[in-house]
Formats: sequence, structure tokens, C-alpha cells
Amino acid sequence: KAAESSPRFIADVNCHPQTLSVLKTRCEAVGVELCIEDVGSFTEFDSTTVGVLWQYPDTLGKVRKDSAEISAKVKAAGALSVIAADPLALTLLKSPGELGADIAVGSMQRFGVPLGFGGPHAAYMATTEKFARRMPGRIIGETVEA
Repeated sequence: KAAESSPRFIADVNCHPQTLSVLKTRCEAVGVELCIEDVGSFTEFDSTTVGVLWQYPDTLGKVRKDSAEISAKVKAAGALSVIAADPLALTLLKSPGELGADIAVGSMQRFGVPLGFGGPHAAYMATTEKFARRMPGRIIGETVEA
């Protein structure tokens, strides 16, 4: 369906199923080809790749040892490196920023925030300063310049 020159977003095969489901819906809506692959198996990413996402730890509980290398390869291709990280796991693991991620996202549900009749619940989205002004204002609300 997608043309060869269509932008593509790559998600790791071991992302949480609910994450992959949301990605499928959003990518289809904006005309981005979604490729669900083992991101660690890529030696390089081509110019159609707009971003790469992996779960940290993944849906099987495994922690990628090659996250920094993946981020470097993604950035070398001019794409965004995105890590969906478990905030509680980050108390023991390196932060997405230390691994070279451009964007970090995750759910805060694991801290016991009660669901409001099925949602929504709290989440976080963080980025490097380079992309801070491109974050949606309705999500972020208010920013303060240093």
C-alpha cells in the first residue's frame, strides 16, 4: 500500500502490544508506513526512516544492551530515536537521555494512578531541548524559559 518513498516508522517487535496497536492506528491515519521489526538487527536505517521506537525494558522484561548503539545508528540516518521506558525501571537503569534518545515516553499507571473508568491515566513525554518547542502545547500546558 505504501509507496517506496513513503516515510516509515520502525517499532521493535517486542514493544507492548497496546503500544503497537496505537502506532498502527496513528501511522495509518497520517500516511506513515509502520514496520514492526527487531530494531537490533538493523545495521543501518535508510533515508525514509523518520523514527525508531523500542520498549525499555521490552514487553518480555528484557533490557536491551545495545540501546545506545541503536540510538547512534538512528541519528546517523537523520531519524528520531524514541524509547518507551518504564519509569520504575529507570530507578535502576540508564535514562533514555543517557542512551541517546531524542524522545522518551511512558505510562505512569504503574505508580497506582487510578483509572478513570478505563482511562485516561497519567503518562510522560520528554525530549531533548532541541525538540522542546515542537511538543504539543495542549499536552504540555505551560513552559518556563531558563
